[in-house]
Amino acid sequence: MDMKRSAAVHGFTLVELLMVIGIISLLVSLLLPALRHSIDTARFVVCTNNLKQLTLAFNSYGADYDTWMPRGSRSWQPMTTWGQAFFFNTYLEGNAKVDQGTGKISNHDEVSKSAPGQIYHCPSGQIQSSWPNFAWRISYVKNYQFMSVKLRTMSRTNTIAHLFEKDWVPDDAFLNYYETYIANALSKRHNYGGNILFFDMHVERVDFGYYHVNYPDYFNK
Repeated sequence: MDMKRSAAVHGFTLVELLMVIGIISLLVSLLLPALRHSIDTARFVVCTNNLKQLTLAFNSYGADYDTWMPRGSRSWQPMTTWGQAFFFNTYLEGNAKVDQGTGKISNHDEVSKSAPGQIYHCPSGQIQSSWPNFAWRISYVKNYQFMSVKLRTMSRTNTIAHLFEKDWVPDDAFLNYYETYIANALSKRHNYGGNILFFDMHVERVDFGYYHVNYPDYFNK
């Protein structure tokens, strides 16, 4: 049975069937951008909430340690040093395990797939990194210049980035005296911009290329 006869058997002419197919195609083309926007918005909300959860953890840590932020090496995420594993386990209810012989984290995969581990990952971010020590999903990098700092000694904390989004994270720290422009690395994944967690602990989406950092005296005398 050819297409024309089949359509007629089911009560449609071929022209009517083609019109229905055309209308459906048009509706799909109109709905897809809206669906894509809804998905992007949902991912942005999850990303923002991740940073807000990290804000609560940083604040709790600071309350316990005289406003110090978590210290250690360049890293701040849970799979690198025992100090960061302590922060992850104590303040985010994670389960990073430290090998007593090497001092390194031994359950990377478990940590990265756990609910606390997902806080370190934006749903729109990278799925995997080829960097040997970062083969899990990390979306936020830390301000290395202010890695070990007491918040109460800082001024203008609402202008200094603490964490910010980056598309590819080969290391998880981003600033030193020679690299001042976040625009070189800030992600564009949220409508041509990315989230920044500032040291006053507010989270803000910033347009790519807009925010930059310089180094006047950020500390109270």
